[in-house]
Amino acid sequence: MYSKYCFAFSVFVLLSICSNNAIAQLNYVDLIAKGSIPTDIIKSTNQKVIDDIDNQVGSEESKNDQKVKSDFLLKSNYMLDELLLSGKVVYGNEINDMINLVGNNLLSESTQSKIRFYVLKSNTVNAFSTNQGMIFITTGLLARLSTEAELAFVLAHEIAHYTEKHVINSVLESDRVFSKRKRLKYDTYDENILKLSKYSKKLEFEADSIGFVNYVNAGYNLDGAKQVFNVLKYSFLPMENQPIDVASIHSSIPSKKILDTIVEVDVTEKSDLLSSHPNISSRIKKIEEANSNTGGKYHKLLSENEFNLLVNSCKVEEIKLQFQNLNYVTALYNSMCLIKTYPEHPQLKEFISKSLYSISKYANAKQLNNLNGSYKDHPGQISKLYYLFESISNEQITALSIDYIDKITANKENDFSKSLLSDLFYELTYYHEKDLSYFGSDDLIHKDSLNVYFHRKFIKTPSQTLLEIAQVESEKANEILAKDKEYYDFLKSMNYDKRMKYLSKVDKKESKKDLFRTGKISAEKIVYVDPNYSTIDERKGVKLVKSEFGDEVFIEQIFTAGRAAKLDVAVLSPKTLEVDDVDKYNDIATLNAGFSELLKHSSNGMHHDVFVLSLQSELKEIRNKYGTDFFSYNGQIVYKKHKKYKIPVLVGSMLYFVALPLGIKYAFTPDYETYYYNMVLDLKNGKFVTANFDRYDLKSSYGRTCSLLYNDMYTLKSSVDEK
Repeated sequence: MYSKYCFAFSVFVLLSICSNNAIAQLNYVDLIAKGSIPTDIIKSTNQKVIDDIDNQVGSEESKNDQKVKSDFLLKSNYMLDELLLSGKVVYGNEINDMINLVGNNLLSESTQSKIRFYVLKSNTVNAFSTNQGMIFITTGLLARLSTEAELAFVLAHEIAHYTEKHVINSVLESDRVFSKRKRLKYDTYDENILKLSKYSKKLEFEADSIGFVNYVNAGYNLDGAKQVFNVLKYSFLPMENQPIDVASIHSSIPSKKILDTIVEVDVTEKSDLLSSHPNISSRIKKIEEANSNTGGKYHKLLSENEFNLLVNSCKVEEIKLQFQNLNYVTALYNSMCLIKTYPEHPQLKEFISKSLYSISKYANAKQLNNLNGSYKDHPGQISKLYYLFESISNEQITALSIDYIDKITANKENDFSKSLLSDLFYELTYYHEKDLSYFGSDDLIHKDSLNVYFHRKFIKTPSQTLLEIAQVESEKANEILAKDKEYYDFLKSMNYDKRMKYLSKVDKKESKKDLFRTGKISAEKIVYVDPNYSTIDERKGVKLVKSEFGDEVFIEQIFTAGRAAKLDVAVLSPKTLEVDDVDKYNDIATLNAGFSELLKHSSNGMHHDVFVLSLQSELKEIRNKYGTDFFSYNGQIVYKKHKKYKIPVLVGSMLYFVALPLGIKYAFTPDYETYYYNMVLDLKNGKFVTANFDRYDLKSSYGRTCSLLYNDMYTLKSSVDEK
């Protein structure tokens, strides 16, 4: 009946070489958007605001309530569209289909046309509904579910929030509480917060109660609802909390480097007096008191394989997000837990390789402790891994990472594994002055597959061992490099000699000051990703409608400047997508994730170095698709300032009639500051190649913006030889 939920990876049987036992395979699908883009995404924000105000603001309401509602609908729609256009929202996917199936079963006929369910790529364990009828459930929550019933209760709870209009009611209540304080001034700020807290908890209990009745009527039982609260209770832990064998990373890890007792998990509930949500235990108690066995007959909607596909897909996505958020030890831990069940799955092996590579990079840059903190800050089974990397030296981290990656990588000639190992060998040589002899016997590491990495002359004083290896393997290495232009270009781009000289001069304490270096990159084509134009009023904040219109004009100016500079430009903007542009939506999502990851590396002092991004394979496909390695994030911010002392100046000028025109002009002409920025990424080499930041005390104009864009493009297009 549900054959449309086909598995991305069929469950099949492999025979083990040693034991001939069947090996389970991890079935999952990539969480990318599919099909037509929903109206929620492609409809203009301004039109959404107009429609919502027409439908939700009644003429019979008080003037104050009308204003509060209208302001909320304006701001909430623009904030919500930031999320919808970010690429983090998944729709049309097999996983969405399953959630829709369970969710629609909980809806009445009158609400089925009003509510839409979306998956949100986020490791936060959460679900939420909006005033517009959208219900989002995060991959972080889905990855932790055990049964369909748990999913059903989460959705039933959020449906109740929507049907009871809890979102808009909370806004009105907040206005009433704080407006009253402004008029009467007899309640303290804390007293008002307490009132709002009580009101918010009341709504949560109401959503639990109404949702539970709906849930039971659909045939689900009490246990599923209670288990959801336990998921929330332990949401601060990794999605897996299994014992792992730390020694399996490398056989020579001393036992004293392995934590004997894990850091205990403390789930003691604190006071919820000022919280927006009630304690978990009180919510469970309320549900138990409301328990009823009068629900209809339960027909399971999802098969076991379908539900496993849903959860596994979100587990894989959670690990991917951990890389993008630089949570490398957690990514390693979750991967090691999963690979115990799926020991031959190539994706999990790649995750482990990425984790160890990234941990080594930060360790060698002496940034790992800043990234991880103390192992005591990470309770549960994962504390053993944090303790390991806190206890061993940076040299040992790099060496065991190389050894482990080499052992588990099935195809050592693929681009990704070569990129990781090449970079780690360089770091072992540069930071720790080691060569291949460091690894001992051939049994420990496969020299034949790794000698190619040492053929490059990238160390200041290569050891005799290294020189002999390079000489013996020269012909073989050249043959490999000649056949693999992509890898050769990667090695060349890393520019080891210059990189070493640069690193030797870098003061790690001051490195963050040199975040970007501008220059010419000889670009023939640049893709501008989500160009942004914002107008900000000092008193009123962001002028949302004007900014949305400004985005359209800014995109037009990019094309105008590109034609003038004779530079091939393309624009990928979520604000210009058509209903069939789902591939562009997914490209924007991938580029945003890569940009965010690279920006995090830069802010953590890693901007001076090459970093193999976690999405390297996906980004390579995008580079090939658009025919360029260079992608730009740019924008313009126009800031309207209100002048100080304008009343005294105006009054003073009235005393001197001749100066009155100047006084009027000063008082009623606002000051402007315009900020322009352009950050260009080289996605092939995983680094920023240039960035411009300009500020001028003038209001933006069409011609001035085109001039800024043209100057930027001309510089980027210029030949390196012209420097």
